[in-house]
Amino acid sequence: MGSVKTKRKLLDYLESNSKDNIFTISTKKKIAESVGVSVSTINNNLKKLEEENKIAVATKKGHNGGIVITLIKERFNTEDLVEFNKSNDNIIQSAQKYAKDLRDKHFPTYTYQRKENRRRTKQEMAKYKAIKDKNRRIILDMNLELSNMNYPSKEVFNMSYDPEGFYKAYILCKLYDTYCIAHMNARRDFHERRIEKNDLEPYQVKHHKKYIEFYKNQLVVFLSKNSVSDNFFGSKTFNTFYNFYNKIKDLNNFNVFLYMQNVFNNVSYVYENTNSSINIPMPNYFNSDKYFEQYYKYIDTIKKNVNNTQRHLGDTELLVDSTIYKNNPALNQLQQMYMSKLNDEIHDIDTMFEKALDLEDLEFGFVRDNKHLTLLNFSDKVDKSIKDMEKEEAKVINKFVKQLIINEYAPTSFSSNVRTSLFPMQRHHIISELELNNIPLKDNLINIGLVSDNADLINLTKQDISNLTSVAYDYLVLSKNSSTYYVLRMFADFMGYEVNIKDVKHILTKYNLEDLIPLTSYGMLDYNRLKRESGYQ
Repeated sequence: MGSVKTKRKLLDYLESNSKDNIFTISTKKKIAESVGVSVSTINNNLKKLEEENKIAVATKKGHNGGIVITLIKERFNTEDLVEFNKSNDNIIQSAQKYAKDLRDKHFPTYTYQRKENRRRTKQEMAKYKAIKDKNRRIILDMNLELSNMNYPSKEVFNMSYDPEGFYKAYILCKLYDTYCIAHMNARRDFHERRIEKNDLEPYQVKHHKKYIEFYKNQLVVFLSKNSVSDNFFGSKTFNTFYNFYNKIKDLNNFNVFLYMQNVFNNVSYVYENTNSSINIPMPNYFNSDKYFEQYYKYIDTIKKNVNNTQRHLGDTELLVDSTIYKNNPALNQLQQMYMSKLNDEIHDIDTMFEKALDLEDLEFGFVRDNKHLTLLNFSDKVDKSIKDMEKEEAKVINKFVKQLIINEYAPTSFSSNVRTSLFPMQRHHIISELELNNIPLKDNLINIGLVSDNADLINLTKQDISNLTSVAYDYLVLSKNSSTYYVLRMFADFMGYEVNIKDVKHILTKYNLEDLIPLTSYGMLDYNRLKRESGYQ
């Protein structure tokens, strides 16, 4: 069988037998038998598919081990994208199939769309009616709503009998999944740094290399980890994290993030130094008094050592090294969500706009340059155009336009955490364009970070450029897997940064304002067009 045909057959087999882009099997021999080729042929074709960035292969040891293959999906349909590029459309308003599919992918539902929620079957309805317990019915209703979503909305949590508790339990569950990923990186990094010291015996180097390879493989396994199962609310996993939240919610001076990190480290230590087969903690470990005692002893020891060196004793957060974990943006976002109340909207676009555009200076007649003036005049024009809209509709357009203006004028006004979650559809498109034209993504990280094919670097410092590059890299890594990608989306939604592009399109069409916002094909503000129309050069 020709290699191209074998490779295609193998990929088809993996796609048709995978779940959530993950294919697991005990041995490669079983794959070979299913595809009808030799094991060596399977090995060669798996290697080629990895080189083409279509799959990632890892081995999982232990009782339930085997081969874990992650399928890396293409971002776009080539023919549809080529057809879209022939038009002068933008991805927000275009009727082209590519643009419509892109909007559907990133915004499956929107405010003005009649929701087609899944209905219960007759059997499910009979069971539902037979339930007398009010709380059990609430949980069933929540799970039914969740079955139509990529992550629970605020409305779903507010259905519960303990909205804040259910919300925190969900975030703790996602934190657990994300710590699994971050911890694999942390342990691999530890063993790599240990080898770099060049003070080890050959057998010790071999020991560390073994764990470097192990954690590298485990990282691939955990990248797609998602503990939020079907019927999550009321499940064993949910109850475990809900009980964990209730156990710690009233504790004084207790840092849940450092605690979880400490539990992971303790389990890894035992795994690497004993015959234990468990390399990550199970969810129920976090409720164990044993790990609470170990954590408090750990913190007390650190404080004692600091006091013995006559150093100032500060917050626990400053005493424990968490640097390697803070490099994971999804982890940072989940931590911020956990520290926020469910129904708080953190983001105030008007206040951010005021600071980014220096509106206080404007009161004294100070305008920085023509670009500053052009953008301020455009903002005034939009304000006048939306003043007669319904309040919520005007709010959507106001937020969208001001985010576009800030991105054009002072992009680093958004923190890296926030920026990674902004403009997901537009960023997806610019990456697709680069891939279509075989342009290396690593050479265009600034454009990806700014979501522009004509990035203005004049007013950016070296630190700004470094931050934008990090944002692009983080987005590329986290968007590869749905579990981490939807952390980005949930963060933007719950913190108040999310703008539903379908809502924007609907509102502009409703009020005949399709030309109000000059947009590039990427769906970002077309400043060059705005500048021409304003007359300022």
